[in-house]
Amino acid sequence: MTAGAAFEDVDLRYRTMVQGSTVAVLALGDMLSLGIQLVQVLKDDLGLEATLVESRIYSELDTQALDELAGTHDVFLALEDGERVGGFGQTVADHFGGTATRVLVRGTDKEIPDLVPTGELFERYRMTLPQMVADIKAQLD
Repeated sequence: MTAGAAFEDVDLRYRTMVQGSTVAVLALGDMLSLGIQLVQVLKDDLGLEATLVESRIYSELDTQALDELAGTHDVFLALEDGERVGGFGQTVADHFGGTATRVLVRGTDKEIPDLVPTGELFERYRMTLPQMVADIKAQLD
């Protein structure tokens, strides 16, 4: 792709970083490192081999990838790099609306969090590793 060129289909495809089943973690932008940690904690704490997907772009869904994942995954957790309302995770949840697939969306509310420490924001929006593991476990029980 050259500067100023339109995205190609290959640019919009999600990239599977870790292949698993039952739980799919969709990580967007800077949340990829948190997604890597979450997949490891799910394995260590719950014995779950979760899938980690780098979503790469927030403005377009890779519906083919999502639908393929839905065949082997019951729970999706979308890690939003920004606001959850009207964001990537909500779009994923809308895609699965009316199906048995459960989608958890983690991101912030609409606010300017510049002066709030990241740890405090993660705690507030249930984005700490223990909180997300507990939320996923509750969906599987």
